[in-house]
Amino acid sequence: MRRLSLLCWLIASPLIAGVWGARGVSHAFLVRGNLVYDVDGRGVAVYDVTNPAAIRRTAVIESVAESLDGAFLGNDLLVLTRAGVDRYDGNLALRAQIQGHGFEHLRADADWIVAASANGARVWANDLTEVRRIAFANRVNAIALKGDALYVALDQAGIAIVDLTTGNQDILAENAKDLTVAGDTLYVAGGVNGLLAADVADPFAPRVIRREGAGEMNLARVAAAGTKIFASESPSTIRIFDGAGEVGRIDDAVQTLAADGTRLFVSGTTYDKFGLATETGVPLRVYDVAGTPKLLGDVHDLAGPVSGAATDGTLAYVVDRPFFRVIDVSTTSAPRELASLAIDAIEDHVKLLGKQVILYGRGDVDLIDVSEPYRPKLVKVFHSFGRPPSNAAFARDTIVEGNPWSGFHVVDFVNYPEPGQIGGIKGHYSEVVANGGDVAYIAGEGISIATIDLRDPRNPVGTKVIHVGVKQAFIAGNDLVVRGSDGLHIFSLADPFNPVETSFVPMTEPDVAGPAGDAALVWIDEALVRVDLAARTVVPSDLTVLAPMQIDSAGAKTVVADRYGLRVFGPNTAPPPPPPPPPATRRRAARP
Repeated sequence: MRRLSLLCWLIASPLIAGVWGARGVSHAFLVRGNLVYDVDGRGVAVYDVTNPAAIRRTAVIESVAESLDGAFLGNDLLVLTRAGVDRYDGNLALRAQIQGHGFEHLRADADWIVAASANGARVWANDLTEVRRIAFANRVNAIALKGDALYVALDQAGIAIVDLTTGNQDILAENAKDLTVAGDTLYVAGGVNGLLAADVADPFAPRVIRREGAGEMNLARVAAAGTKIFASESPSTIRIFDGAGEVGRIDDAVQTLAADGTRLFVSGTTYDKFGLATETGVPLRVYDVAGTPKLLGDVHDLAGPVSGAATDGTLAYVVDRPFFRVIDVSTTSAPRELASLAIDAIEDHVKLLGKQVILYGRGDVDLIDVSEPYRPKLVKVFHSFGRPPSNAAFARDTIVEGNPWSGFHVVDFVNYPEPGQIGGIKGHYSEVVANGGDVAYIAGEGISIATIDLRDPRNPVGTKVIHVGVKQAFIAGNDLVVRGSDGLHIFSLADPFNPVETSFVPMTEPDVAGPAGDAALVWIDEALVRVDLAARTVVPSDLTVLAPMQIDSAGAKTVVADRYGLRVFGPNTAPPPPPPPPPATRRRAARP
C-alpha cells in the first residue's frame, strides 16, 4: 500500500465562483459610538444603530476564512479568522495580516495584541512584532487585558494572570467561562459559581470584591457598561445586575453580547435537545437597559445554517433550516432559488438519486420528490426513534438508515401507507453509504466499517468487516473513501461486496470531505485540498469555503453547504427547463 505526503494547500488568490444565500452568525460585537461591528463568520458587518428602530448595515468586510472574534487597535480594526489576524484601517482597507491557525479569542489595547487558541496564546506589540508565545495545560475559555496584564480563563483551573512584559504567571483560583474588564474591575462569568467581580486597580493582584448567585445560575458570557453588569445563561437568559444585586432579566437567545452606555447588544442561536444549532435569523438585537429592559430594534437576515447540499450539476438541493430549497446553479456565478419547501423538524443533510432526495441527520429520513423542481413535494417521513448523528442512503428499491440508538434499518417507502422497516441489524451506527444497488457500507463506534449484502432486503447480512477508524465515508467514482483521524483510506469497489484497500493518504485530523468525480475534496487546516483517487495525489484546491458542512459534486460542478451560504464552483452548465405554465382556468359559458 502506498503512502503519500500531503502537499501545501494554501494559495495566494483563492477563488469564490458563486454564493447563494449569504448570511452571518454573530460571534462577537465591537461597539464604537453608534456603530456595531459584528464579527459574523463570513467577515464583519457594520451596523449603524443611531436609530435602533431602523438599523442600517453600512459596510461589509468579507474574510477569506471564517471570522471568529475582533478587537480595536486605536482607529484600526483587528479581525480574528481561522487563518490568522487581519488588520484594517479606519476605512476598512486591509493593512496587514498575521498568519496562524487554531485561534479562538482576540484582545488588544494600545500596547498589546493577544490571540489565544485552545491551549495557548501568541502576543504581539502594536506594530505586529511577535513578543512571545505562551502554553497552558488547560483549555482557554476566554481572555481579557488590563495594561500589561493578560487574564486567561482556564477551564477547571482558574484565571491565569500573565505579565506580558516578562511572561511570568500567577493564578486566581476562580472558575471562569468568560471575562471582561470595565475600568478597574474584572467581571467573571463563573459557570455554576455565578458572577464574580475582582478589583484590578493593581492588575497583577486581583482582589475579589463580589460574588453573586453561586449554585443558582450557570453563567457563560459577561459584559459590563456603566453601573450595569450583564451575564448570560445559555441558551436564552440574560441576567442584569447592579450594585444592589440582580435587577432584571431578558429572555432571548444569547451566545453573543456587548454593552455600551444604556444599550445592550445581543445575538443568539437556538439548540435542540441534542445540542444541534438553528440560527434565529436575527444577527443583532438592541435593548435599552437604563431601566426596565426594552427592545429597541433588531436586524433580520436569513437563518440557517446551510447544512446540506447535493447536486446533479444543474440544480442544487439544499437544507437551509427550516427550508428545503431548489437552487439553479447552472450559471455558477449567479445561483438562484427556484423553490422552497418549509418542513417541520427538517433534517440536516442531503443525498440525491435521480429525481428523489432524502434528508437525514437528526434521526428521521425525509423523502422528497423533485421531479418537478419548481414544486418539490415532501412524500413521506421515516421515524427511526433514534438520535443524531444519523445517516441514510438509497439502496435498490429501499432506503437504508442508521443511527447510534436504534440501529440499522432497511425501509420500504413504497408499499406501506407510512414507511415500513422490512429489515435491520442491531447496533450503533453513524455512517451509512450506498449507491442505489444491493450493497451498503455501515460504520459504528468509529473503529470499523462493514459491508452489508442487501439482495434480500428483509434479511440484510454483513459479509465483511474492515477494521479502520471511521469518521466519514462516501463513494467517489469506483472507490469507497473512508475518512479517519489519520487520513483517507481508499477502497476499490471493483467487487462492491469485497472492498479492497488500495491506498492511504495520510493527513492530520482531516475534517468534512466529499466526492468530486473521481476525486475527493477534504477540509483540513481551514482549506480544501483535492485528492485524485486515480493518481493517488494531493493537490491544492482553489475552492474557498469558510465552514463546510457537506460537499457534493456532479461532473465538474461542486457545491458546498458552508454554514454561511451555499458556495458553487465549476463551469456553467445547461440551464434547467423553464417553469411549467400555470394551470388553465375554465371559463363558464354565459347564459343566453
